[in-house]
Amino acid sequence: MNSLAKIADDIIALNGKTLRGTLDKANGAPALHLVSAWSVANQLCFGQVKISDKSNEITKLPKLLTLLDIERSTVTIDAMGCQYKIADQIVENKADYVLALKKTLH
Repeated sequence: MNSLAKIADDIIALNGKTLRGTLDKANGAPALHLVSAWSVANQLCFGQVKISDKSNEITKLPKLLTLLDIERSTVTIDAMGCQYKIADQIVENKADYVLALKKTLH
């Protein structure tokens, strides 16, 4: 991967998506849900991890981060990934982060 793209000083967007057309009602299989690492500078997906049916993005973001050399990059994550453990993992790997927050209305 190093020969294909430079990740340092890049923005790596982590985001989960459900793939359209993967729901299999006939066999009772849920839609496929992945969390991906997108390199903004390289316009390339550097990694994806499948999220199991009984889980969510929070459990798979740390695993995806371990697959990447994010040193000197900036990692962006939506509100789902605003977790101390995830932020700590990014800092431990010598990267910066931007975490989106949502305001709850009561």
